[in-house]
Amino acid sequence: MGVFNIQELEQEHQEVLYRMPALVSVLIGVADGDMDSNEEQRAKRAVHFRQSIGDPLLFDYFSQVEKQLDRDLAVFEDKCRNLAEDQRVIYISDEIARINEILPLLDEKLATAIVKNLRSLAVGIATTSGGIIGVGAGYTEADLAQLSMINF
Repeated sequence: MGVFNIQELEQEHQEVLYRMPALVSVLIGVADGDMDSNEEQRAKRAVHFRQSIGDPLLFDYFSQVEKQLDRDLAVFEDKCRNLAEDQRVIYISDEIARINEILPLLDEKLATAIVKNLRSLAVGIATTSGGIIGVGAGYTEADLAQLSMINF
């Protein structure tokens, strides 16, 4: 049986998990250029609401995520500005893939809930500015929203 409380993990693993919603948001945002304000606001609203609506198993997780979301979004958006468009997706995808070493350490229900919520967040952000089911959906954005770099 894995860890049920994220605070029981090593500090580095906690930080990786708490950065995931920002990384997912930036990944979808940079898929079609730069992350726009609508995508950023959608990410912030989703994280805020998931503290009290949705899976109760993740209320504390999203509470912690919200405390650092603005900072994490700014850090990863800033890093992406200095990269070519194709390199942005590779960089963020590699950062997201770091979750693969942590998920097996978690209780299966918790790990499943986190991955499900990250994929839901990705789809929600992709639909914000016309991606996936909106006008102008691009294959890249739709493909990225599946978060195939997460092997769980």
